[in-house]
Amino acid sequence: MNADHESWEGIPCILPDWIYTADLDRFEARLAVKRRNANYFADVVGIDPSESESAEILKMIRTARDVEDAARRVKHELVIEAYSEGILLREIGGALGIGAPGVSNILDRNKLAPERKLEIAREFDAWASLTHLWNRDIDTSEPGESFYRHGVYQLLLAQRRFDQAIAIHGRKGEPSAVYQKLQLAYETLHDAFLSLTDPVIPHVIAKYAPKRSLDDDFSWSTMPDATTASTRHGIFKVVLAKLVFAESLEPNGPADIMLAGTYMASALVSLSRPEAQFIFGEMMEFLRREHPDLLPSTHLTPDQIFKLHERQFGSDGRDDLDDLDDE
Repeated sequence: MNADHESWEGIPCILPDWIYTADLDRFEARLAVKRRNANYFADVVGIDPSESESAEILKMIRTARDVEDAARRVKHELVIEAYSEGILLREIGGALGIGAPGVSNILDRNKLAPERKLEIAREFDAWASLTHLWNRDIDTSEPGESFYRHGVYQLLLAQRRFDQAIAIHGRKGEPSAVYQKLQLAYETLHDAFLSLTDPVIPHVIAKYAPKRSLDDDFSWSTMPDATTASTRHGIFKVVLAKLVFAESLEPNGPADIMLAGTYMASALVSLSRPEAQFIFGEMMEFLRREHPDLLPSTHLTPDQIFKLHERQFGSDGRDDLDDLDDE
């Protein structure tokens, strides 16, 4: 503690209960910051407690900065969408607490980059595709949990194969070997896509959503859109990754192959969030326990994730892992 500053009398940010505050807006902001962190202070292992506390506070500050930046980008895109829908500048300004000239300044200084326009279009295509696929008639009697488990397993495997392809390319390996690994990664991602977009999946998500009961005869989901958002977002990112991956494999395709890998990694991040651990929670909890400083994040390599999964659950007999060794 700095001797020339007043002590902090509030709930320490390193504690889970730091989110509790009198102001509702501040609560929502603190919750957003806390849930983006990989772990709470109590989960940090192998570090001196005095050093852990400082490191955790600094990490919270960086996370708050990231949340603030993301919220600012969301605000700017909302302004752009509102203006495109014909809402008057003075009405938009009223919502922002500024005048019409200020809104014009936001629009002039925050035009969508071509890359973001393309990404927005892909997001819409992925959403439309997922909505269509999930609204099909269910044609299986197999438990939906098995579809979900298989989909997550295949996603882990797809990202590992993708990571290996990039590693071979980095070592200036044979282009044919790189392409072969990328093709295997795409086929495995496609398998994950088929499992996670089966129309039985939304029913499984609803089945495991938190419930609030009044009595034995009546219950309802508590904000299902919020409580299952991370799960649905992870699956949405799988659809988006498949879309981009397919584009990148085409001759002169418009997509960056690395973007597909980024989308797969972020899908795993969303599927490892605490609120997403409703079906396959034991695997993600194992990963978080093994690497509390790294999960959920993209710092843990696909190879590490896959090996941890394999050690906990075995290969599950779904793939011949011998072909994954490049050395």
